[in-house]
Amino acid sequence: MFDVAGIPVPNLTKPTKEVPKYGCRDCGEAHERTTKVIGKCVAKEAIQYWAEKVGREGMYTVLTDDPSLSFEDAKRKIKASEIDTKGQSETAMDRGSQIHNWLEMIGDSVPCDEPPFPGYVEQAKRFLDDFDVDILKTEFQMAHCGLGYAGTVDGIARIGKQPPRRNRQYDLTGKLVLFDYKTNKAGRTYVPSHSLQLQCYLEALQWSLEHRVDGPTQQGPELGLLVGIGEESYSTRVVEADADAVKTLLDWYQVIS
Repeated sequence: MFDVAGIPVPNLTKPTKEVPKYGCRDCGEAHERTTKVIGKCVAKEAIQYWAEKVGREGMYTVLTDDPSLSFEDAKRKIKASEIDTKGQSETAMDRGSQIHNWLEMIGDSVPCDEPPFPGYVEQAKRFLDDFDVDILKTEFQMAHCGLGYAGTVDGIARIGKQPPRRNRQYDLTGKLVLFDYKTNKAGRTYVPSHSLQLQCYLEALQWSLEHRVDGPTQQGPELGLLVGIGEESYSTRVVEADADAVKTLLDWYQVIS
């Protein structure tokens, strides 16, 4: 049986605007935020792809989805779009934060009011019930001092049952998983960077378990579960641990930084 009390708690200082990295008192080094590493690598890769395919001017028309626009008109349209959607983005972030906080309190068995988003609340409850989720620990930090990154995962849980027509290539019954919630209107989990993020968390947890001061005591989960919570549906995606993929990601980050 996995003992969550045996998960090492890294001694980290939080990133700030002035110092945007985690400070790790355990190893004395500064660690990048997992989300920053992934965001920069994915964005750089996408920009290079577009630049190779359509050139600098073509990138703007691809982004606006209007090939008839001139280079300057496309730039203006993108700028206007950024302004128009700022309020929508802030609303989505606030909704996501409220749902995440509510799910965290449920996981910690803390009495709380439901957030004012009934569709999302219903789908979150469906997920927890369909998979008979036993949440063991929520919202905890992890650090990989070997590769130099840190972050916070939504939680670790044991799955009680495998619903029909869900993740058919895996049987999660009885499995220990790291999980991460993603809220969006459609309840999707298809964004590749989300899988990378969870793989980083899986690798960081395994690294910290193997490098305990008193020596390795247990094996961490080998699977992660992305959970997309939407207004009318939810989806799940199983993510396998992949140490090579995580190391390649960090190597690439060093190259482009």
